[in-house]
Amino acid sequence: MDGLVNNAGIINEYTGFQSLTKQQLCTYLETNLLGAINVTKVVAEKMIKERKPGSIVNVSSMSSINILYGGIMPYVISKAGLDAATRQFAYELGPYNIRVNSVNPSLVSGTDMTDGIVKSNPQLRDSTEYRTPMKRLVGIDDVSGAVVYFLSDLSLMVTATCHILDGGITNCIIV
Repeated sequence: MDGLVNNAGIINEYTGFQSLTKQQLCTYLETNLLGAINVTKVVAEKMIKERKPGSIVNVSSMSSINILYGGIMPYVISKAGLDAATRQFAYELGPYNIRVNSVNPSLVSGTDMTDGIVKSNPQLRDSTEYRTPMKRLVGIDDVSGAVVYFLSDLSLMVTATCHILDGGITNCIIV
């Protein structure tokens, strides 16, 4: 094994932090953060034992860095934790020639998760496209292209990176 992509994730809208239960938060953390940590640990131990270099890519979210919309605090917290774990794993696994990076997309068009969010909040697609200088949502190919880059030898000196894929929302203000 020389590569791993942690791509599990859940998101459900909730009514606000006042009604957030410990169980809801734990469900997000177990899926979006702890699952990736556990799988990374198993794979990294195998790579180290076999003295194999490798690359680990976590699929995080632009929401961990920049506010996209409200009502998703447990999701944001879990993905921000994943970004922190990405950097920490990169530091600890670097001496073994194992790179760890994350890909942080905004809404990804054509996924069940985004389709569900947009269905419950139809104006979200339009407002996101409006605020995006590239005037479109991130596509599945945009995400997979970045993942392939991080898994490939083209990124041999890239580690501890949280790569934002948002069409410019984070760095541009649209008025």
